[in-house]
Amino acid sequence: MTWRWHERNSARLALAVSILYLASLVLPFLAWIRPLLGTVLLVFLLGHMVRCVLRIAFGTNRLLALWSWPGLALDFLLSLAIALAVAVALLVAFEFSDLTYEVTILGLTCGLSLAILFSRSPMGFHGAPRRLNISLISGSLVLLAFSLILFYSYNSQTPYPAVRGYDQNATMAIVGWMQAHHGFAYLLVPPFPASALIPYPASLAHLVAAYSTFLGVDPTAIFYYGVAAMLIGYSEAVF
Repeated sequence: MTWRWHERNSARLALAVSILYLASLVLPFLAWIRPLLGTVLLVFLLGHMVRCVLRIAFGTNRLLALWSWPGLALDFLLSLAIALAVAVALLVAFEFSDLTYEVTILGLTCGLSLAILFSRSPMGFHGAPRRLNISLISGSLVLLAFSLILFYSYNSQTPYPAVRGYDQNATMAIVGWMQAHHGFAYLLVPPFPASALIPYPASLAHLVAAYSTFLGVDPTAIFYYGVAAMLIGYSEAVF
């Protein structure tokens, strides 16, 4: 019998990134890596830790390989759902701030990581370790480079902070109100103007407020650089 060393290594990685993120909050010379570390935590590691805990709790690794493409896609979706749920809960309670959101996300990530490291759930060894698929890795790197080139060509004529999109100002107004008042009472934005009949979900504003708060960047940067993230994510998912 062997321990779940893959999950334990993932837990060590999550703890290391969390500690570096905390250091970036208090040490000015590390502030430049906060957006990168925050992205890794909020987009991937949060959901990854949840899946690791579930694998250990149910005592199986047969459903999705820990580092398979379907597994990583599930990690992303779990992270998105948890980040949104935490933001909505804090916003509705008017308790949303840098401190409360950061503490909640880091607390969840570190708590799950420590639970994995202190677990004593054994597992049988299933076959030999898989060899790296060089063609898959090289194809992913090519798509990554192509996505970044496409992002640069699309935005070369409109450098940051100029953002294309007619709905940016409306969303930015809601996000600004959320961050200024530390909350937002609506899950659906009331129809505006009065001639509008159907409200629309506030989830986009919730996510922009959450990501900009945790990454320590202006909400405009989420709109601008989010295009690159969507290009990379879509191309890799299709591949």
